[in-house]
Amino acid sequence: MNVLIALTLATTAPTIPIPAGYTPLVDDTHTIVVAVPEGWTGVDTASAVNDDGTPRPYIAASPDLDAFLAGFDAPGMLYAEFPYASDPKVLIDRYGLQSGCEDVSLHTYDDPVFEGLVQVGTNCGAEHLTWNMVVASPADHSMTALVQVQSADDSEMRTVLLTFNVAGGPSRPSAPVESGPPTSG
Repeated sequence: MNVLIALTLATTAPTIPIPAGYTPLVDDTHTIVVAVPEGWTGVDTASAVNDDGTPRPYIAASPDLDAFLAGFDAPGMLYAEFPYASDPKVLIDRYGLQSGCEDVSLHTYDDPVFEGLVQVGTNCGAEHLTWNMVVASPADHSMTALVQVQSADDSEMRTVLLTFNVAGGPSRPSAPVESGPPTSG
């Protein structure tokens, strides 16, 4: 079942304004939230399973979910919550890019709520997409977010990266969506 509710209905939600043309998604456990382009109608919000058998909150969205999950043939995003990982590089090594992009680099990631790493791939696949995978945790170490997003549209990429959050967790202060992704390094 897909759950679509306004981010303002979550216990604690991002205060980033959701721009026109985007829709908020909440996973089936009502744990994680993110905004995606309205055209990304292929949506999966069913939980995955952690290695220890516990449910893993999960959201994937794309205009063509199968093509997105198979490689670089469609834009899309995947957001999953993992138990806290003190070394984000472990999840980057397990779930990150192995091939398919002209250039792959690793940078520190820091926004008002999450800190960790971001793997960036450029000129990916036949569609020449940009790929970002953020692996980051809030200061309270309550979880680790893994957010993969690929798109040829910088605005789509920025909006996804500015709006992923944890329902009931720390909220992000308001910031203009036009600002670049909060990466450094």
